[in-house]
Amino acid sequence: MNRREAEAVVAKARAKKLFLMEAMWSRFLPALEAAKQIVEAGEIGAVTQLTADFGFTAHVGPEHRLLNPELGGGALLDLGIYPLSLAAWFLGPVADVRAFGELRDGAIDTHTGFLLRHESGAISNCTASLRGRSPVELTVVGERGFVRVHSMFYRAQAITVEKDDGSKRTVEAPYLGNGYVHEALEVQRCLRAGLTESPRMPLDATLHLMGVLDTIRSQIGLRYTADGP
Repeated sequence: MNRREAEAVVAKARAKKLFLMEAMWSRFLPALEAAKQIVEAGEIGAVTQLTADFGFTAHVGPEHRLLNPELGGGALLDLGIYPLSLAAWFLGPVADVRAFGELRDGAIDTHTGFLLRHESGAISNCTASLRGRSPVELTVVGERGFVRVHSMFYRAQAITVEKDDGSKRTVEAPYLGNGYVHEALEVQRCLRAGLTESPRMPLDATLHLMGVLDTIRSQIGLRYTADGP
């Protein structure tokens, strides 16, 4: 639930030479891979910004994991990690963050927004909410156009590319099974190759993102769990 805990798990895996990977399934979806390839190919020019939202109304009781701080509840930890992880994947490591949030009893956040400045100089604007149904879209903007990952971006099956020359096209990229298949295939590939971590979701990236989440929680005044940050 925080960087300290993540560091302990990573250290144990590395000491024992065991495979470990964060199960960020969206990074392995064909639609997100297609968007990443388009961006890296320079089709939309140098990337300047990204916007991503993830929100729905949580009609659950306080004991449910979404609202229970002991189970990692709150909009940021449950939903915010998706736009954060993808922002860092497309724009690079986070250099600075500014966050605002609405809290419930100081224990969980019900709505959080954060602005990221990446080491590349690009900016990303992200929101996570348990209070309202948002479009759940992700858009990567470059100097010559943009790539939009269709709603719901975390399980998208198509993307749209629009450029300043007036061209527009949709790229269909359906996923296998329920979408989780692709991260499982990556684990299999790594194990067969004798790897102890995935180059597509490296452990140092996971630790970096956990540190950003800790910073955001601190900025919005959210209390940490009993075992500290």
